[in-house]
Amino acid sequence: PPPSPLAAMAAAAPLADGSPGVSIDHGAEPYAQLTQRGVEELRRLGAQLRERLVGEGKLLGGEVGPEALSLRSTNFNRSQQSLRSLILGLYPTAASNPPSIVVLDKADETMLPSGKCDRRQELLRSLDETIL
Repeated sequence: PPPSPLAAMAAAAPLADGSPGVSIDHGAEPYAQLTQRGVEELRRLGAQLRERLVGEGKLLGGEVGPEALSLRSTNFNRSQQSLRSLILGLYPTAASNPPSIVVLDKADETMLPSGKCDRRQELLRSLDETIL
């Protein structure tokens, strides 16, 4: 997306204090960001979730404050943009009182596959055997 929507998205859900300052994929544009279509699709998804969770189901409150949501992302620009786009659809006024996104250092990251996971390696070997 052009810079102004990116700035709006960053304001809608800034990184939490203590999060790494630069994403892993920083400088890899255009591949490290969502397309405008991706942003729009995630905003629409957020709006649909809003209808269900705020409107019909009343599971979430109509407004969001920084303490109301716990947001987590990997340290990839596109992941953070995806989450921000979804939040802007779910809570269109989030930019005025934004929740923050927690991002962990690479060494502490648990949302990405790690070569150190024995169970993952076992499953990958099993898949290779099944395919071959």
